[in-house]
Amino acid sequence: FAQHLQVVPIGLFGATLAQAALPVLSSEKAHGKIEEFKITILTTMHQILFLTLPATAILIVIRVPVVRLIFGASRFNWEATVLTGTTLAFLSIGLAAQAVSLLLVRGFYALKDTRTPVVVSLIVVVLNICLSVYSIVVLKLDVWSIGFANSVAAVSSAVLLFCMLHFKVGKFELNAVL
Repeated sequence: FAQHLQVVPIGLFGATLAQAALPVLSSEKAHGKIEEFKITILTTMHQILFLTLPATAILIVIRVPVVRLIFGASRFNWEATVLTGTTLAFLSIGLAAQAVSLLLVRGFYALKDTRTPVVVSLIVVVLNICLSVYSIVVLKLDVWSIGFANSVAAVSSAVLLFCMLHFKVGKFELNAVL
């Protein structure tokens, strides 16, 4: 249930901006405009972060009222509401990273490289499964730990994709990234 709430800002901001950037990125790559390609990636990434970071903060701060509003007090008792809210907060940590990853994957697609995103996805899925199993089975943590594992995996995915794209396109200006 928490993941349903967390993917809304990703779909609204990350997926739409990443999809809109794909034709521009493809055109820039096709015309050999690598510097413009890098600027488009960074500009779009900053726009995604500008929209998703506040959404992250909002979901973390008002998680319980959001759960109550969307799923209703009659369907969820107080314990389920708090647990779903806590899980939502931990899932939200990786919200911006998931949205940025959508853009970075489109960057690889524009470069006609579909292999790198697949390899990174496989690595991240294995990481997510290992962290989830470890936190539930070994550490005996509650369901919120799956949300935390998901966020760690999302951040890892964004970092790996960015680093690989960074070296593939001849390095971004890191000051502009920050």
